[in-house]
Amino acid sequence: MNPILQVEKIAKQYGGLRAVDDVSLTLELGEVVGLIGPNGSGKTTFVNLITGYVEPTSGTVTLGGTDVTARSPHRLAQAGVGRTYQVPRLFSSLSIVENIEAALLFVRRQPQIWRVLTPRTGRASLRREAIELLDMVGMAHVADRGAASLSLGESRRVEIARGLAAARRILVLDEPVAGLQGEDAMNVGRLIAETARARDIGVIVIEHNVPLVRRFCDRLVVLNLGRVIAAGPCEDVVRMPQVVEAYIGKEASGSHGRS
Repeated sequence: MNPILQVEKIAKQYGGLRAVDDVSLTLELGEVVGLIGPNGSGKTTFVNLITGYVEPTSGTVTLGGTDVTARSPHRLAQAGVGRTYQVPRLFSSLSIVENIEAALLFVRRQPQIWRVLTPRTGRASLRREAIELLDMVGMAHVADRGAASLSLGESRRVEIARGLAAARRILVLDEPVAGLQGEDAMNVGRLIAETARARDIGVIVIEHNVPLVRRFCDRLVVLNLGRVIAAGPCEDVVRMPQVVEAYIGKEASGSHGRS
């Protein structure tokens, strides 16, 4: 199979610091790849490089056979790349369904968010599509609630639905269960895996929750000091001595934090 996403030797240098150092990665449709590593390992910089928020110093990003290196985030969104963030960025003044409608308008190159708030021909079709996305994340039954009223777990689900509005090809999730514990976190992990298969999209997940990525990811890529130190099937990777030394041991001792 040809990967939907191919990253070749991508690098980012800030002065004398090489934050991401010749990292390569492939992603297939329907596959979930976990990206893990200690704080400061370059995970968020890496996904910023492939989603257009940071311009690489060198290397290439290919989406569906097309070179998209250094394309802007909005052009990548319109090309089918969805993205979520460590902190949900919902429009608190809109309802849940209006947040999804706004995302759908954006990826259709109709960024006038005021259209969401004005009844007009075609609004029913837009709402129907937004409700379908909310249904995938278990939030359709509260579609008309205000986004400001959501709990953290609910906000994360709506943020995933909003990412799916753009994710016709790939979805990049930056710590989607941060702040969630136990079964709440596992439910979101299950949702991510099921959605990747149901929509046939590739998913990259930055996550510190090792039990979650072991359970729901197909492969793991481990970064340390900007470089890939291990990659492969989850159970093989988490047992590699260099991974245990650089990351797993620190996580087991309770050292959680941001990338």
